[in-house]
Amino acid sequence: MARQTQPRKWAVDVLLFVGFWLCFFLDLTGLEAHQWLGVALGALAVYHLIVHWAWLKSVTQRFLALTSGQARLYYLLDASIVLGLALILASGLVISTWLNLPLANYVAWKDIHVVVSLATLLVVVAKLAAHWRWLARGTRLRLRSWRPAIGGQPVPRPAAAVVTRRDFLSLLGVLGASYVAAAASAWDFGGTGQAGVAQAAPVATPVATPTATAVAVAQAQVGRGRARREVSPSVAQATPSSAGSAVSGDTGSSTASSGASGTSASACVVQCDRHCSYPGKCRRYVDANGNGLYDLGECL
Repeated sequence: MARQTQPRKWAVDVLLFVGFWLCFFLDLTGLEAHQWLGVALGALAVYHLIVHWAWLKSVTQRFLALTSGQARLYYLLDASIVLGLALILASGLVISTWLNLPLANYVAWKDIHVVVSLATLLVVVAKLAAHWRWLARGTRLRLRSWRPAIGGQPVPRPAAAVVTRRDFLSLLGVLGASYVAAAASAWDFGGTGQAGVAQAAPVATPVATPTATAVAVAQAQVGRGRARREVSPSVAQATPSSAGSAVSGDTGSSTASSGASGTSASACVVQCDRHCSYPGKCRRYVDANGNGLYDLGECL
């Protein structure tokens, strides 16, 4: 019975690792598939825990008593993975587009999600490295059993595979390269961990010229006074010299206020600093103004 369950356990472990590894590549999966993949992996992890429940219960009862150091190490690795997956699922749901929570500290939650994911993946790599003989032997047996039949003859049942140090180095190299690639992708998504604050160039606020402002004021005064004579261009151009002093207070205050607003608009806060141009990289892709830029990553 135990021999029949070994291929299934091997398949579950491989699916868990590959699926968890794919979650680090949002550019490949997209945001929606990333969220569904995370939920599916959580369900598969629960199934994995149920399958090994008897071993987990036995080691828990004998953790501080008669048990081997290897069993304690495996137990601590499994407990760390369970805790890490729980934190990943919790933080992922908080920042997910399904709940769409109005988070003021969204960047902090995203950083927690990324850091915990990287730490959990590192523990998973350590667990697989600790089980390298079983994993390498199972992989070799699966590769042998998948060979096609030759001449219509049935494929003989593969014998027990012998693993060597070369298999250990190969497996360790694959696991190490996988972690480096996942860490690079996660670092690109999470940035440097700083808040998404971008310094924008000072916005030049258009200010009306004194001549145009004075002409507008003069025309308005003529209209309100119901003057029966027509204002000629020469009078309109000459009016600024006389009306400029009358409206100097208003124009001065408006210029000062516009200058203050231009100074205060020198910095803007963005929610996503990746400047993505398609869905998948950021929390929610929105392009309401149709300019081809991510609204949450640009200064409007």
